[in-house]
Amino acid sequence: MDESRGGDSVESTVRDEHHRLDELFVEVGDVFETSGTAEAMREAFAALSEAIDVHFEQEDRLYYASIGALRPDLEPEIAAISEAHRRFRLELAAIGDQVERGILEGARRGFAALSTAFRRHEVAEERLLHRVEEATAERP
Repeated sequence: MDESRGGDSVESTVRDEHHRLDELFVEVGDVFETSGTAEAMREAFAALSEAIDVHFEQEDRLYYASIGALRPDLEPEIAAISEAHRRFRLELAAIGDQVERGILEGARRGFAALSTAFRRHEVAEERLLHRVEEATAERP
């Protein structure tokens, strides 16, 4: 739905959600860098992991499922996004495991890599959604 029809576009909704997640990444990154305790890292990381999982569920089941049904030509890109979500979930689990086991430096390195990869992923998603929105706007 676009803004001229009385609602937010999927693109702007996802962009806003990405911005919220980016802020959480910064907060968790600060905890990872300044905290020496596994407990503080565990709590911060658990909150981020839950937020990301909810976000992926919403994207996969609501946005991309609908887009895929309406735009089968985009299926390869949507499948790549879904696969990226699966990989991110595995990375989140691995980092969480490292924190649980007290391998904090490894968790910090994994988190830094995850943060960078997640930002690239967000850009790719937003580009796809922008293309979809543009194509939708061009239709009568």
